[in-house]
Amino acid sequence: MAEETWTCPTCAEKIPSSERVCPACKVTRVIVPPAAVEPAEFLADTVAIDLPHVIPEVRFSVPTEAGPEWSSGLMVAVEQGLAFLSPKDGVAPDQFLRAIPEVPGRIGERSFFAPLTIIRRLVNNKLTGQFLEVEGNRLPLRFDAAGWKAIDAVCARLGIARS
Repeated sequence: MAEETWTCPTCAEKIPSSERVCPACKVTRVIVPPAAVEPAEFLADTVAIDLPHVIPEVRFSVPTEAGPEWSSGLMVAVEQGLAFLSPKDGVAPDQFLRAIPEVPGRIGERSFFAPLTIIRRLVNNKLTGQFLEVEGNRLPLRFDAAGWKAIDAVCARLGIARS
């Protein structure tokens, strides 16, 4: 069986596949994976999200009288809107689900609820920023990569505009 070779793009010399560098002109072989190996693109509209849906490890800005302050915890998506729950307030997702507020506002010192009626869009753009726009105000958000995929799917399910 003949050994497979590759052709150097500079000097056109045939080189064994076991070698990555052309011995004559020192050009490195570039290996392109087949299309089947490339990762699939994530499309939020194709993902089924059941509500309520909890996204862990979220950082969010809480509006306070002294100005916005960063907090962290869980985001709970329900048909009525999005809740940002900090463990410092001691509000668990199941407690929140038993008494979902009808109006926007604080659930605790570091937790709040944003109903769908006030949410305009979710922005995840390196140049513009990462935030939830609610009635003209920007609430900065930070998710890990899996969190951004989950919030994108949640927004698709709830009809929240994304950019």
